[in-house]
Amino acid sequence: MRKNNSKIHLLLPIVLIPLIIMYIWGEDKTFESVVWGIIISTFLMGAGFLSLKISIKRSMKLFLGTMVGGIFLRLVFFIASGIYVLNYSDLPIRSYFISLLGYYLFYQFIEILYFNRGLKKV
Repeated sequence: MRKNNSKIHLLLPIVLIPLIIMYIWGEDKTFESVVWGIIISTFLMGAGFLSLKISIKRSMKLFLGTMVGGIFLRLVFFIASGIYVLNYSDLPIRSYFISLLGYYLFYQFIEILYFNRGLKKV
């Protein structure tokens, strides 16, 4: 039987604790903006993981093209979501950007760890 060394279940409290705190003590719009920041960050992280998983076992040229293209597309989506919140939404801007950047940086850290583990196996 294969042993699963995944420690993803240890990350769940780190992701959920700030959300629970905002739900209990925050205002409704603040909680909504934090949730939207988490959703956008999770979508961007999922796109990064997917591109990494597809390209890690391919040629170096395809891998680098996928990485640079993925970074560019995530940056465009990040900027577009920021412009939308600034101009067309009534969400609190500060809490949205703090949650978006905080979770995005946390997910980037996890993605780098995944990337390093994937390179060791190749």
